[in-house]
Amino acid sequence: MVINWYGQSCLKIVTKAAQETTVIIDPFERSVVGLNPPRGKADVVLTTHEHPDHNNASSFEGAFLIKGPGEHELREVFIKGILGWHDFKKSQPITMYRLESEGISLAHLSDLGQEALTDEQVEELGGVDILFVPIGGSYSLGKEKLSVLDAQTAQKVINQIEPSIVIPIHYKLEGVSIDMDGPEKFLKAMGASKPEELDKLTIKKKDINPEETKVIVLKAGSS
Repeated sequence: MVINWYGQSCLKIVTKAAQETTVIIDPFERSVVGLNPPRGKADVVLTTHEHPDHNNASSFEGAFLIKGPGEHELREVFIKGILGWHDFKKSQPITMYRLESEGISLAHLSDLGQEALTDEQVEELGGVDILFVPIGGSYSLGKEKLSVLDAQTAQKVINQIEPSIVIPIHYKLEGVSIDMDGPEKFLKAMGASKPEELDKLTIKKKDINPEETKVIVLKAGSS
């Protein structure tokens, strides 16, 4: 399995189960985020909600589109959408996704902004090898005031899920036009002052150590 991050919540996951399958999560337009989105073909596109930095699925013509809670199996990739919330008041719904392929389980928390996961959400997410967690805190998108997990709430959610690998997403980095927290507070909270930094994550099930939680930082935009 090969995983690339493109900034915000956008991922490309290439898995080789029954056959090679490319999954894109939360594609965006460059004009909204300021970074280059993924290009090429995709077999499956997942969108977690309708904000413009997450919902540019039309750029992947012919892909199977999934948006919202529910269960799917495509080309031996198992996908479960789970209801979550963008805000503490639970007024803006999002979809978190759990994926399984090659014996590896992944969870993408979208723009989760809850103070903590509910017991039901933790149960639905299940055991997770690799967790993609937003860490940028409060920000504005146009005139709308929004928030995702900040360093402290992200750490709390990570402790609820207990993944083997944590990959932070949805934070400020060079080139991103949306103003929010950078990764520094989160890395300090996780005790990861010198995390492993990769252009992309290439991983097999045997590489995952269930006895630890390791933070990996992916460089945005590498393909």
